[in-house]
Amino acid sequence: MVDNELDMMIGSPTSKNDPKAAEGFYNSGMESEEAGDRFGAIESYRQAVENHRDTKYLFKLACQLDMIGEDDEAYDLYEEICSCPEAPVHALINFATMLEDQEQHNKAE
Repeated sequence: MVDNELDMMIGSPTSKNDPKAAEGFYNSGMESEEAGDRFGAIESYRQAVENHRDTKYLFKLACQLDMIGEDDEAYDLYEEICSCPEAPVHALINFATMLEDQEQHNKAE
């Protein structure tokens, strides 16, 4: 059973753990992105995340969702990424920008 809506959309932390399949979906997402198919890329990145919750996959999904205005889901993903001990700098910057846009200046710092 799915505990929350985000888990239903991108997979729960207890979803599959298949890094090889995830990398294949990630590569497919990159190809879709290069071809200008943002929605195809999002679908592939969702599948990558479902197969293996890695910050690389989470970040690509968050960026694409952010670009199409899916702020709530992107916010949740950035928050998860930024809670990791070695969060990517680009994710920290994107999340801080999103927080500033929402006038959450203290949290953005």
